[in-house]
Amino acid sequence: EGVFVLWYKWIIAMRLIIILNPGGWGDGGIEKEEEAKSILEGIKTTLCSWQWKYEILAYERIKARFSEKIRVLRAGHSYYVHEAEKLSNKIKHILKRAGNTKVLLLGYSAGGILNIAVMKRFLKDPQVYAMQFGTPFFATYLKHPRVLDLRKKYDLVARGHVGTFLMGLAFGIGIGFIRMCLLRTLHPTKAFHVPGHYYTWEDENIRNTVKQFLKHNFANLE
Repeated sequence: EGVFVLWYKWIIAMRLIIILNPGGWGDGGIEKEEEAKSILEGIKTTLCSWQWKYEILAYERIKARFSEKIRVLRAGHSYYVHEAEKLSNKIKHILKRAGNTKVLLLGYSAGGILNIAVMKRFLKDPQVYAMQFGTPFFATYLKHPRVLDLRKKYDLVARGHVGTFLMGLAFGIGIGFIRMCLLRTLHPTKAFHVPGHYYTWEDENIRNTVKQFLKHNFANLE
């Protein structure tokens, strides 16, 4: 809630508002995700080369409490429907007050589910764009000129199914346990990842695809 309490005169000065929907439970910003952070830094560098004025907001889907996670699990799909309505209303409020400002939704992993749900409400609004990376396999693709949905071929979260996802998760937990407890080469917060579920700016294919999307939609946009 707090990040959306902005001074409207200041918002109007921004040409672009980037709203980050982080992965996982959505209870933290980019500091918890090095992969999302690297992509965001690449986007910022690209936009700066075109003299874009922008601001970045991290959307907190839930509070960092165990009870909140239980609530999300109980709600299932309806949770994302509810969150999409909340975030859509915030975006409409920003656009109403901010004139020609553009909004770019940036979703990583589970954050991509919310991205898609929100973007479906803005397909006819040329001021709203979306990019998501590694959205889980059960979320349908959203094909649109203002939407970039990147899911790597060997990402078992994004391109698998229930069986392959569970196998990948078990493998990731096993490797994470070895690295964290036996080899002591990994911090617990970064220990468990499903194979292939990495999206970084250092990946040439990802970098070039994102740059092409940004160039097409923002390079010469006034």
